[in-house]
Amino acid sequence: MAKIKELLNRKVNFKNLILILLFMPIICILIIFLMSFICGLVSSILPMHYKDKMILKGYYEKEEHFQKDGFQDYTDYCKYIYKKSDDDKFKNNTKYQIVKEENIEGLKNYFNDTRKWMSI
Repeated sequence: MAKIKELLNRKVNFKNLILILLFMPIICILIIFLMSFICGLVSSILPMHYKDKMILKGYYEKEEHFQKDGFQDYTDYCKYIYKKSDDDKFKNNTKYQIVKEENIEGLKNYFNDTRKWMSI
């Protein structure tokens, strides 16, 4: 109890208190800025890491499709064009399969009935 009374009777150094009150918001803003910078950096590096693993190397042309008035600068999809001699790359890769006549209607539904296959 005596220590509490001693602490209450101490004089407050108003200069230090004012400095602390001024610099705390500045430090918080700097921390928020730093964290947003780090998050932006990570979110821009991760897609580059995964992008190369999904697209087979060897395409000779790439067409990027996006909405000019869309949100920010996101690519909606890309069309990668390969030579006929690259067909074996796709046949031997487990990520890809040959589209057969019976698959075409199902593939069209991915584009025409998006809400259904996304279960929205």
